Amino acid sequence: MKSVGVICDLEFTKHAQFRSYYHALIFLYGGVKLVRNINDLYSIDILFIGGQDHGPHIDIYSIPGFITRCNELNITVVLFSVEKIFNSLYPISVERYKLIAKCNRLIHYTYDVEDGKKLNTKLFRVCLSQHYQNYTTIADKKKDAIVFCGVMYPWRKELIKELRSCISIDIPERTDHRTWEEYLRLIGNYRFVLSPLGDANAFVGKFYEILLVHSIPIHQVKSDTLLYYDREAKFDDCIFFEGLNDLKDKLTNCTIGNSYNNIWLEDELGKLLKEDNLL
Repeated sequence: MKSVGVICDLEFTKHAQFRSYYHALIFLYGGVKLVRNINDLYSIDILFIGGQDHGPHIDIYSIPGFITRCNELNITVVLFSVEKIFNSLYPISVERYKLIAKCNRLIHYTYDVEDGKKLNTKLFRVCLSQHYQNYTTIADKKKDAIVFCGVMYPWRKELIKELRSCISIDIPERTDHRTWEEYLRLIGNYRFVLSPLGDANAFVGKFYEILLVHSIPIHQVKSDTLLYYDREAKFDDCIFFEGLNDLKDKLTNCTIGNSYNNIWLEDELGKLLKEDNLL
């Protein structure tokens, strides 16, 4: 069995994506070493980096000599890009990617459709570890309404303004003090949770969080999103929309009370790593 390490901020509490990598890798490999500095690179064959744009992760892989030591030790570096790289909002993302791309043995997975096309990478889903399958209590009776809880980008503000002209949407006060557990309980109280486009053409972590609490995602897509996220496209407990034209009918015709499908990170990672002879 290969010896693996991961750059992973286990102390981050706003979501569980980083912790999900940790739990999934333990399940797949039987153990994983937390890498915090150059000395931690010795005795590992594979280094996983879950997200190159998170501050504590940057602090580690940008240590002078870190990438050089990965090359000297012939370590295979596996990068999961869970943010859009070629992004006009955050151009620094490209520079961070270029630094990691100096690894001689780099395997790169992207979740954004456009990034994947540009870099010719395999798609990676930002789903959750099965460790969290029974993590939160599911509301017995959900409020028959729509909630939106997220960053209010300008384009989202316009979309929600249009939606509110014909559909009622609850928008709780945004707070930086809300934990992930509190967020799950909040969205889990609603039958529907709005997941509008962010800065990426992708299925974002919010989509899989909504499924985790058995609520119904109302997930906005682009014309080609479902071609790449083909497994999700077959889910019959989700509502997908591009614009507003057909969304009202889809909501009216939705007869289910909650979602029941899911994709777990262990399955997603296991498939990709086996394909690339890493598992």
